[in-house]
Amino acid sequence: APQFQALLSGLPPSTPLTVRAYAQNAQGFGGGSDTMQQLGRGASTLLAKIMDVPGVPAIASIWPVSFSQIGLSFTPPTASGGTIKTYRLEATPDATFGTPEVIAIDVTSAIPGDVVGTFQLTYGGKTTQYLTIDTTAVAMKTAINALPNLRPVVVARATYVLLGVAGSQVTAFATTPPTLTTTALAAAHVSLLAVGTTIRTSNGVSFTVAAVPSVGATTISVTPAAPAQPAFGGVALSLLVVDTTGILPGAYGYRWLVTFTDEPFGIDVTSPETFSFYPAPTLASVAGAGALVSSYAISTVAVFAAPHHYTKLELSAEPWCNTYVMGHSSPMQVLRFFASTTITAGGYTLSLDGIATTSCIPWNAPASGTPNSVKTLLLTIPTITAVSVEQINDFKVLLLPGSATMAVTAFDGTTTLTLVSTGGPGLTQTQADALPVGTLIRVSKSPWDVTQDTCDFTVTTAGALNAVTLAVTLVNVQTTSATCTAFTGDQRTLSIFDMPSYRIVFVGDYSMGSWPTLRVTNFGTGVCAAFPFAPAAFPVKSRVKTFKYEGACAAGNPEVQTLIADADTTLGGTFTVSYGGQVSSPLAAIVPSTTTITGVSAVQHNTNGRAWQITFAPQASDSIDLFQVNDAFLTGVNAEIHRYPAVEIVSTSMLDSLQGTFTIALGGETTGPLGVAATFNKVLQSLQALNSVYTAMPVANVASDPNQIGFTQLQLTVTATQGSAVLTTIVYKSYAIDPSLYVVVGDAVTIGAETHTIVAVSGADITLDAVLVGAGGPAVTASVGMLLVSTKAAPGVVSTPTTTAAISVVTATTGSATVVFASGHGLQPNDIVTLGGSASYTVQSFLVDGVTATVAP
Repeated sequence: APQFQALLSGLPPSTPLTVRAYAQNAQGFGGGSDTMQQLGRGASTLLAKIMDVPGVPAIASIWPVSFSQIGLSFTPPTASGGTIKTYRLEATPDATFGTPEVIAIDVTSAIPGDVVGTFQLTYGGKTTQYLTIDTTAVAMKTAINALPNLRPVVVARATYVLLGVAGSQVTAFATTPPTLTTTALAAAHVSLLAVGTTIRTSNGVSFTVAAVPSVGATTISVTPAAPAQPAFGGVALSLLVVDTTGILPGAYGYRWLVTFTDEPFGIDVTSPETFSFYPAPTLASVAGAGALVSSYAISTVAVFAAPHHYTKLELSAEPWCNTYVMGHSSPMQVLRFFASTTITAGGYTLSLDGIATTSCIPWNAPASGTPNSVKTLLLTIPTITAVSVEQINDFKVLLLPGSATMAVTAFDGTTTLTLVSTGGPGLTQTQADALPVGTLIRVSKSPWDVTQDTCDFTVTTAGALNAVTLAVTLVNVQTTSATCTAFTGDQRTLSIFDMPSYRIVFVGDYSMGSWPTLRVTNFGTGVCAAFPFAPAAFPVKSRVKTFKYEGACAAGNPEVQTLIADADTTLGGTFTVSYGGQVSSPLAAIVPSTTTITGVSAVQHNTNGRAWQITFAPQASDSIDLFQVNDAFLTGVNAEIHRYPAVEIVSTSMLDSLQGTFTIALGGETTGPLGVAATFNKVLQSLQALNSVYTAMPVANVASDPNQIGFTQLQLTVTATQGSAVLTTIVYKSYAIDPSLYVVVGDAVTIGAETHTIVAVSGADITLDAVLVGAGGPAVTASVGMLLVSTKAAPGVVSTPTTTAAISVVTATTGSATVVFASGHGLQPNDIVTLGGSASYTVQSFLVDGVTATVAP
């Protein structure tokens, strides 16, 4: 069907406008489009607003926080009709944010006033409005600033006098007297050269016109801007009039100088998405009977120089602020490789946008610092102006999980590891194949806890089927130390290092708006070296994951302070809490008379302790003070009470299918990987292993999370055998998992009517404190430990049908599409009715009597 368009103009800004359409013929008007929209047909309701970029934030104050920190406050700008999504704070100890990029946009005419028409500019897939050949500097600036993928620019305009081509050029400058030598000047040239006019040659030298030249002259009397300006000759330069007003007319064309003052890392000027004309301008020659001309160009006048030191902080005004999101467009990307054994050869290329690709990157390329480093080769992609790369050495392949049946049991302190596995009784063939000479392995009590005993080796004699020993040489990939204490009678894990991984962070903004995800190409094929093993035996795979931090919440977060009391024996006595000069009564509900406190919750801590959590409103206008505690009157051995900060870690998924691991970093230390549904005890164990953590405890933050369901248990599916204390084949949400990432010694396990305690856990099994009495099975439900679960509304629209009064049905026959309704039913074609309380039908049409209808399921 044909599409008709109408333009409504003269609309008042910031005023709601409701639009509906009717059609009329000789019989009258049809229905209105608003009625159809309410029924879910036709166009959706459109809310349009006149919107501009936000105003400028005002930094109100700056104050010292510590010897290495400063705080600042800023006043949000006007939103200019829109909604502010993010704020970006940038800082550098340099004098400026680098040297800005400057480009020149030239449109010229060899014949005075001959070129007419319009052109558009594009950058990163965004295009300006149409611009005329004599567009003013202000209009050019406005057009470029309307591109959403660029920060505000500065535009200056100059008019051409001589074009720098044969028959129209400056050829020399003499100092005595100061004179520019040119080609013959026409009347149109002379009209642009009034006394006092500032002119500039294309080599960047400025002059002032001292005398108006005559028509036909080949010299211009000038005064150089620099008194000591040296002479030059043998050149072919263009000559422009510096137009400080931005509106001076010019017969031979114009140059717009665009300075990207707010882009510390420049713009893309070399890729297909560079700043360019789009499409081919419709600039035509009058003398040429309308033929299109090609006398236009964009060139770089000054290349940007990034600041030597730079940092940024982004604040989010969105509801999902202060969260990390996987899979969305992000400048932070993690490149990982996976293989069954250590890779010692091969290469690959990286492509960012499907257009530009790096040269081959060696399998063991360093993060930076060499011609073949990942950073150096990434910077050859035109759309990347700055990037940081960090190498990550992970032992990702867990060959022996440290279980009772698969583990390293001993090390002689020099060259031999003793193994136990299921190969009868040594290595299986698959395990032996993964241990060729040169394989880099790690043996540790726990593969995920760096505080445990950890030893790194290289294999000196290839693994063999049924082997119970492995010949190795000590190394250490983390330090220069290569020592390891002999051990025996242990159940330690053996993991393999396959290939380096890299954390890549692109600095600056991508020309197309959102950073695309890197792609691994030519992976051991084509122009790159092959990986050394047969793909069928040792397949090498790659994966790129994006991690986006949405930014700290611009509106602030609820501040939480936690008071923890503990003792070695029964806790008793009293304590007082002071806040803002006010002191609570002994052991009273500690809510001072201030409106900034929104909730207090209390939980049990350890055997004898107790903890109170106090949450402040994020909009508190006054500075939030710290609670002070007087515990002098507590009773109990070693009784004490202290104030601690509270940290809330939340994982969220649109579906109940979240998988994977996370780590927690604190004070320069990082925990090992934690399962996405790790129990409280597992998280606490990992935190307490950090040197900077004195104590940690779980607290239900009900005050700040009204969606909390409460405490529950981790639901696993396991293989359990009656008469055995070992649980194997651990499954979470239909996926096999490493239980050592999720549970810990001391967690309670409930299977059927039995409750046990975990006494050992490896990467493959869980050992209980007693054998199972009840019947087991291959898929038994086990409830483990403690979790805190919340639910929240998913984004989207929920449609709720309107309940109306029952409509009487006169006749309805099973198998017939005809239904007779009582008069006054109020139904229309396409309405949905429910007959018999269950089946629903769509009313297709009515007969002329208005009550007999044809319906369809």
